[in-house]
Amino acid sequence: TPTLNGININTGIYNLLLHGVGGTYSNMNLAGATTSSLYFASGADPTFGLNVTLDNSPSPYTLIAMSLPTGVSYTSGAGLVEDYVRFTGTLTGSMSLSANPVGPASYWRVLVSGSTDLSVPSGATLTLAAGVVMKFELGAELNINSGATLNVNGTSGSHVIMTSSTDADVGNGNSTLRDDWNGLNFKAGSAGGTINFLDIWYAFDCIDFSNVSSNPTFNNLSLSYCTDGLRINSSTGMILSFSDLQINEGFA
Repeated sequence: TPTLNGININTGIYNLLLHGVGGTYSNMNLAGATTSSLYFASGADPTFGLNVTLDNSPSPYTLIAMSLPTGVSYTSGAGLVEDYVRFTGTLTGSMSLSANPVGPASYWRVLVSGSTDLSVPSGATLTLAAGVVMKFELGAELNINSGATLNVNGTSGSHVIMTSSTDADVGNGNSTLRDDWNGLNFKAGSAGGTINFLDIWYAFDCIDFSNVSSNPTFNNLSLSYCTDGLRINSSTGMILSFSDLQINEGFA
């Protein structure tokens, strides 16, 4: 278990990458990372003590299939950009995403990392709070796998938004961004869920149901500038329930 105290790191794709380890970290200045200051994966569970400062990085941290460890806190330097959290991987259990994870108007940036997409596994639930914005990189997708559930808790005044990472003006249509990311996929055997006030922009398939037999419920769903709005493929016995569905500028 590492103990680091009084170290300055001024280089790297990530300043500090923690993969399945704990430890104590104090009196550190982390600066100049090209991707994010911190990287957490495989259940990393560190404790940050006094005087950990992040600076001159495009994002504070990257999360691979996990939440931010509860023992992590830091001071933001003047050069730290706090627009988004980098996020991907197959979750190891249920998880909730909150709006504005690192400050006002911040969002979740969903990555493509090798062959890994953001996926919810069997028995787990991904819950998205009102106001969550998820921006997906080119080719990224959200998979709700067999036995998994997606709950979206948007409200009339605070929708949940899934869009492209290149979408600089969320909520205003730009047809040139069509197909920027792959979309929301309910896989064979997924447990469905309840989706309230969700807006999806610029995916290839806004929502793809592949061999799905569950009965997801959608209330106030808006799909815009996707090649296919809803794609339903060999889904036997599925009963889709929609209240206020809008499909805008799709090819199908």
